[in-house]
Amino acid sequence: MLIASLSDLADGVIARALNQQTNFGALLDAFADKLLMICLLATAIMLNIPELPRWFCAIVLGKELIILGVSTTLLLSKHIFTIAPLFFSKISMAVQMIFFITLFFAKAGGIIFPKIFIWALVPFVLIPLVLYTGILVKKAAA
Repeated sequence: MLIASLSDLADGVIARALNQQTNFGALLDAFADKLLMICLLATAIMLNIPELPRWFCAIVLGKELIILGVSTTLLLSKHIFTIAPLFFSKISMAVQMIFFITLFFAKAGGIIFPKIFIWALVPFVLIPLVLYTGILVKKAAA
C-alpha cells in the first residue's frame, strides 16, 4: 500500500517534470486512485479493524462508486469531457492515504487508533464528492 501510494505520487511528478501529461494519463491516474482506495477499504474490512466503523467504509466506498458511475455514464452517453483534478481532491487523497497507512501500522503494532481521526477525515471524503458532483452535473447539462 505504501509502495502504491508512493508510485502514484511519483508518476504524476515525473509526467509533469517531463511534460508528458495527457488526458488519458489523467483518466488512468484517477481510476488507479479509486481502485487503490477500494482495495484499502477491502483490506481494512478483511483485517476487521474495530476502530474503523462500517459507516465510514460505506461513505468512502459510496463516494468512489458514485464518481466512477456518473463519470462512466456520461462518457458512455457520448458526453466527451475532461475534468482537471482539483487541488483539494489531491490533498484529500493524500490525507486518506496517510490515514490508512497510519491505521494499518497502528493495527500491526497493537495500538488503538483514536476514532477522532475518522471523524476528522469525513470532510476530506465528502467535499470532493460535492465538488465533483457539481462539475459533472454542469458537464452533463452542457
